[in-house]
Amino acid sequence: ESALTHFDAALTVARATQNFAVTGAILFNLGATAEKLHQLERAERGFREAISIAQTLGNAAMLLQGTLALAKIHASRGHWGTAFNTASEALELAQGSPLLPQAQYLLGELEARLCGFEAAAELYASALEGFHAAGNARLGLSVEASQALLTLQRGENNADARVRSRLEALHGAGHVDQFDHTRLEYALLTNDAAGLRWALEGLPATLVVVRVARCRLMRLEGRALDIP
Repeated sequence: ESALTHFDAALTVARATQNFAVTGAILFNLGATAEKLHQLERAERGFREAISIAQTLGNAAMLLQGTLALAKIHASRGHWGTAFNTASEALELAQGSPLLPQAQYLLGELEARLCGFEAAAELYASALEGFHAAGNARLGLSVEASQALLTLQRGENNADARVRSRLEALHGAGHVDQFDHTRLEYALLTNDAAGLRWALEGLPATLVVVRVARCRLMRLEGRALDIP
C-alpha cells in the first residue's frame, strides 16, 4: 500500500509538469504494483492510461508492455475473450521485440485455457526457444510447466509424472508464483479434493481461478456453494 501511495504522489508531480513519458512510466509501474497486491481494477486503470499515453507519444515499447500487462489482468479477472483478443494484439505488436517470447507464452496460455491445444503447443514451443536464446531459464521453466499441463489436458501418456516433475523443478528453483499457478491448474485438471486443498493454501480469493477451485472443492466435499 505504501508503494502505491508513493506512485500516486509521483504521478501528481508528473501530471503537473506535463511530462507524459514519465507519467506513462509511473502509471505502468503503479499498475504492476497494484497487480502484485491483487488490486486488479486499479491495475487495469493504470495500464489502460499508460497505453493511452503510449499511443499519443508513439512509444511502441510502452504500448507493447502495457498491452501485455492488460491482457494478463483480463485473464486474472476471468475475462477470457477480452484477454485472448488483447494478447493477440500484443503478439502483433511484439514482432521483432525482445518481448516476443512473453507474448507468445501468454497467448499460448490462453489458447490452452480455451482448448486450442495445437495452437498452444506451437506458441509454447516458440516461446521456449526464445527464452532459451535469451538465456532466461526462469521463464523457460515456466513454459515447460505449461507444456506439461498441456499434455495432461490432452490425455497423453506419462502426463501426470511430467507435471509432477515440473512442479519439483519449480519448487526447487524457488519459482513461487509459477509453482502456485501450476499446482492449482494441476489440481483442477485431476479434480482431486486433497489436491485442491493443497493447491489452494495461501492463495488470494480475489483471483477468479481460485474462486473456481474453491467452488469445485465444495462440490467434491458435498458442501453448499457459499462463494458468490
